[in-house]
Amino acid sequence: MKAYSTLIKNPERKIKYKKFKEDGREQFHVGIWVDGSEEELDQVERVEYLLHPTFKNRLRTSRARSNGFSITFWAWGTFNVEVTIYKTNKKNESFEYPMTFDLPADDGTNYVDVSDV
Repeated sequence: MKAYSTLIKNPERKIKYKKFKEDGREQFHVGIWVDGSEEELDQVERVEYLLHPTFKNRLRTSRARSNGFSITFWAWGTFNVEVTIYKTNKKNESFEYPMTFDLPADDGTNYVDVSDV
């Protein structure tokens, strides 16, 4: 099984970003999930993702097979995510996923600010 990540976009296909503080960094809405064969996914009970130590709630869990056991969060950069896949047969699988995303040039059509500040 493998992990994947992507930037979350709005319905107009623009990349969402926000600032949590007025003078803060732009943070992007990121999704991460696992994928495998139907047989492999049938054996998954849950997936745990251990995010960067700077996250307050860095251990995230998904039990939702319907969306690839995905989670979403806001981040300003990339980092390694520790992924643990818990299986019904107890043959759990752990690996480090080097999360990546590509930010296209800002030509005025690629991004949308969803900040509350």
